[in-house]
Amino acid sequence: MGGCLSRILIRDERLGRAVWLFREGGVMLSPYWWAAALTFQLPLITTVVFCRCTPARHHKVVVAGSATLLLAVGYFQVMVSTSDPGIIPRSDGEEEGQNERVGERVMGLIVQPRDQVVQTGKGPLVYRWCRTCKIHRPPRASHCDTLDCCVADYDHFCPVVGSCIAQRTLRYFVGFLSSCALLASWTGGCTYYLMKTSCGPSGPYYSAFREKERMCAAASIGCGAGFWTGVMSIFYFYLICTEHTKREDVRGLPNPYAEKEWTLTGSLRAIRSALCGFLPSSKVQFTADSS
Repeated sequence: MGGCLSRILIRDERLGRAVWLFREGGVMLSPYWWAAALTFQLPLITTVVFCRCTPARHHKVVVAGSATLLLAVGYFQVMVSTSDPGIIPRSDGEEEGQNERVGERVMGLIVQPRDQVVQTGKGPLVYRWCRTCKIHRPPRASHCDTLDCCVADYDHFCPVVGSCIAQRTLRYFVGFLSSCALLASWTGGCTYYLMKTSCGPSGPYYSAFREKERMCAAASIGCGAGFWTGVMSIFYFYLICTEHTKREDVRGLPNPYAEKEWTLTGSLRAIRSALCGFLPSSKVQFTADSS
């Protein structure tokens, strides 16, 4: 039993605290994988209660729309919670000698003793030295304290979905937020329509609320969560248009790959690249020592 379980659940010290399903990788479980399961209960329960309280004449339409949006929420949540966010494996290498450009400001960053400065076509780039992972991580990468590893294009660790939002999971996170907001809008819109048609154009809405109090309660909870996800969706589309992560935006860090001046064409190109563009391949490769 233990041998079978060890072949299914894979741990590797080079990949931090994450647990992987099957040696081929592809499915990652963070230490907070259970948070994603609890999070999905909110839209699931509120949607089921809402649909069960819907009048029979509107039941099919409401259930069809709610089920479609709920499936979208579930799909994006599973993808963001189980995908490799862009983990950069650790190395056993030793620290290199002190950089000659210590204290110099390069692309808005102060060069530290163990950093590397690489000359590229877009100018010099700073590769920060991570003492924990023993690697020079590329620009925009950062060490995630929860996963205990460096992650490419690090944004933040989200306890709501139980995973790290970064290079390979950002599009799924935006999809999750947007689908939650759409589900809440659908629920709120259907509730308003059903209450208006049940009591007539002159009201009173109070009597309709008493008759459908469970439906209204479920819709209110869903709309409350939907308001938060809607605001977060707008914020992340802003970040994508400006080609920054949340970490860079909050700390005022530069993106060395971003355009120097904002343009509408550049923003549309950034949205297409972030949400529909090529997804970088995973750097996770298991060795014989992985167990």
